[in-house]
Amino acid sequence: MTKILYIVSTLKSTGPTNQLYNIVRYGDNQNYSYTILTLSPEPNDSKIDDFKKLGVRVDTLNLSRVKGVIKGKKLVIKYVNQNKPDIIHTQGIRPDTMVVDILDNYSKISTLRNYPWDDYPLKFGKFKGSILARRHLKTISKSKKIITCSRSLKEEFYNKNNFDFEYIQNGVDTEKYYSPTTEETENLKIKLGVPKDKVIFISVGSIIPRKDPINLVKGFLNSEESNKSLLYIIGEGPLISELNGLIKNHDNVILCGKKNNVADYLKVADYFISTSLSEGLPNTVLEAMASGLPVCLSDISSHTEILDYNSEAGIITPLQDSKVLSSSINNMLKADYKKMSASALDIINQHLSAEKMSNKYHNAYYKLKNS
Repeated sequence: MTKILYIVSTLKSTGPTNQLYNIVRYGDNQNYSYTILTLSPEPNDSKIDDFKKLGVRVDTLNLSRVKGVIKGKKLVIKYVNQNKPDIIHTQGIRPDTMVVDILDNYSKISTLRNYPWDDYPLKFGKFKGSILARRHLKTISKSKKIITCSRSLKEEFYNKNNFDFEYIQNGVDTEKYYSPTTEETENLKIKLGVPKDKVIFISVGSIIPRKDPINLVKGFLNSEESNKSLLYIIGEGPLISELNGLIKNHDNVILCGKKNNVADYLKVADYFISTSLSEGLPNTVLEAMASGLPVCLSDISSHTEILDYNSEAGIITPLQDSKVLSSSINNMLKADYKKMSASALDIINQHLSAEKMSNKYHNAYYKLKNS
């Protein structure tokens, strides 16, 4: 039995946590045992119960960030030496940084889900973000086994830092996210209060500068069919007030806030839009495509990587250009919907399912243990 220990900050309901869930959900319980060690107390939106239902052991150090700096490494060393895993798998800047200089007698692997200089300054501000980006890149340079969540992220690390990593693309849970029947869609529209006579566009993600929600809304409002359509935006963040000002005279953009039933909203939607400026391999896009939605995606490498499998699944539109986005939306509405939807589903089922991703990680575990 191969013992895998995952070390993460928390099990907060985020994309990385969902991907970790997919790895263990579709794992091999006959030959692997899974334990998760979290560094900090769990937030209100933790997925800890979901992991426990899978039979995964979850322990926590309950450390604040200050206590983590003071005694985190010592406690992690003690925990690991008591439990003696075969492989330690970390994800996130705190676990990566904490573990990189210790426990050299254990096999260690880290998954990277962003490029620090693209993500941290936009997420945390220029000053703090720059400090975090430098710190994470220093940690990465000392790590022995790195896997990125996309081919495009692997290429970015190589082109900018000459780091030559492996990659395993993110996968989506096709049991949770799937193309619904007409009856299921109609019932969900009644339940969610979604009009039956409107074309439904949807976008999911934090309302932050990196996601560029301002140009998203401008592009939608200026599209030809916006008066016959609705745009649902699921997420929360610091740009909410600006968005509210932008849509105050419009009733066809609905700011939904954070939702726990995103899968239901995807099932009642017709199209998905992402105007993001940077991604690893975006979960929300994969979830939308698994739900059968054609996609309109900003021109970033992780988006084009997805559509490289089948360009008929969606449209790529230039960054931060609301006028061209309007045209892209118009063109998408004129395209063959059934062909786009079928192409989106084909990409997920053939290449980007959670089960396929989990199998690749377990192959990596096997090779690492036996190397």
